Amino acid sequence: MKIAKNNTELAALLQNVDGNLGFVPTMGSLHEGHISLIQSSKKIFDNTIVSIFVNPTQFGPNEDFEQYPRNENNDIAILKKHKVDLLYLPSISEIYPDNYQEISFESSLATILEGALRPGHFNGVIQVVYRLLSLVNPDGIFLGKKDAQQLKIISLMIDQLKLSAKIHACEIVRESNGLALSSRNAYLSDADKESASSIYKGLLNARTFFQNQSSDTEDIINTFIQSIEPSIIKNIDYVSIVDQATFTPTNGSINTDALMLVAVRFGSTRLIDNIELTL
Repeated sequence: MKIAKNNTELAALLQNVDGNLGFVPTMGSLHEGHISLIQSSKKIFDNTIVSIFVNPTQFGPNEDFEQYPRNENNDIAILKKHKVDLLYLPSISEIYPDNYQEISFESSLATILEGALRPGHFNGVIQVVYRLLSLVNPDGIFLGKKDAQQLKIISLMIDQLKLSAKIHACEIVRESNGLALSSRNAYLSDADKESASSIYKGLLNARTFFQNQSSDTEDIINTFIQSIEPSIIKNIDYVSIVDQATFTPTNGSINTDALMLVAVRFGSTRLIDNIELTL
């Protein structure tokens, strides 16, 4: 595996790439979810490049940028084991040089749900993804479905700015108890992980209720709430059902393919998850 730590090294490595290129952007602290993205890229593309960059612009002032899990040596070992071709390990100054100018991207989707609770978060996501795509210029980018709102916003950005990379959306990878994998799961105690596993149980029960009993959004949301660990109900940030195509919140009866999105707090750690409600 070849490693670039600055943009000059990256450009030199990319010049020697033979064939097409799949890209997996990460913030490190790699887990099986990241590995599934890498494996998906390797199945489709001749070459796979992974980036590791903890992006400061997507963290709020009271969030966990400094505490975010980092283990570069372990990450490199994982990438070598899975035969990744290229690794890009930039510093902040490589991504955001002194003359960096933010791209302009407007979407009302960036101000609801996660956007409402984390002001400026999606602007930071858009800046770093655009910058990485500009530097790497891949044929495809691999993103997980767990961050569904982020996935939709990146898709809109790529369409609006007419970028060439094709998005490959990959399924959520879960622990054996159903908890969606996340680097932030490292913050959770064993008891928290056990309670958090009920989030997926609630989503499954809500989907079953939708499929077999009612398409009413209020009833589906109530089914979710009644199915999770009672002690975490008070820590729900939101439970929302949106149109899969537009992310428009759905009220009343569901009459198109929808997505149920949830966010739950465990101390200072926020976990997000979702499930498709398909007609």
